[in-house]
Amino acid sequence: MTSENQVSFTGTDPDTPPRISITGAVSGDNLPQIEGEVMTRFAVIDAAELILDLCGTSYIDSRGITLCIRLFKACTAKKIKLKIETNSAIYHLLSTTNLTNILNIHQIGP
Repeated sequence: MTSENQVSFTGTDPDTPPRISITGAVSGDNLPQIEGEVMTRFAVIDAAELILDLCGTSYIDSRGITLCIRLFKACTAKKIKLKIETNSAIYHLLSTTNLTNILNIHQIGP
């Protein structure tokens, strides 16, 4: 993963859903590292809801979108509600694929 990418996790407050945040580009070049970190964080989550924060994501390709779908399926299997928060550019891309109607995707940032 390049220095421009970062996967972070917050989840110590019992009143707030855990959050996995990804910044930078989510693409084929760095996806194995990002997916490894995301799924490692996911494995320890014991909550009713999880937020995947893509507001700081600058670019996402088809493999990055596949990661979102994999995480959605993993959450569904554990009965965890996944909410995906995005910036306007990522939301627009995902809405053209109709994923905003399938996954729980919300535009939060500009």
